[in-house]
Amino acid sequence: MGASSVIKIKVVGDIQSGQLQPTLTGNPIVDNALLQRFTQQLTNWLQVNDFDADVVLERHFRPTALEPRSLLLIDEEIVPQLNLASELSAVTLLIPHSDLLHGDSTSVLQQVRDFLENHPTDRITQSRKIHND
Repeated sequence: MGASSVIKIKVVGDIQSGQLQPTLTGNPIVDNALLQRFTQQLTNWLQVNDFDADVVLERHFRPTALEPRSLLLIDEEIVPQLNLASELSAVTLLIPHSDLLHGDSTSVLQQVRDFLENHPTDRITQSRKIHND
């Protein structure tokens, strides 16, 4: 796939700008380490499985600034805090807060695979909730 066909996966676990700035733990150093671990696990899994996607840690999140070919992975606790449900313009997977607190991307892997395999070129405007089963 060329650069224009690469899907961007944006991970939102804390927000460092704007009126409200939700955090994971309240400690920016710990938050950064946990989010970096989460995104690195996801990036490694994408590479091993030959998916053409870029994973970006989105620290200055603005729901109106998402590219059409974006998949948004967002902390389930941020959506109600910022009243975002009606504003999200990309496919959105809500990540259990506890998974971000553990830096563990395992729960999102199947949903990310489903998205990348089923919607390789389309812009989608739906939300799905990730459940820990």
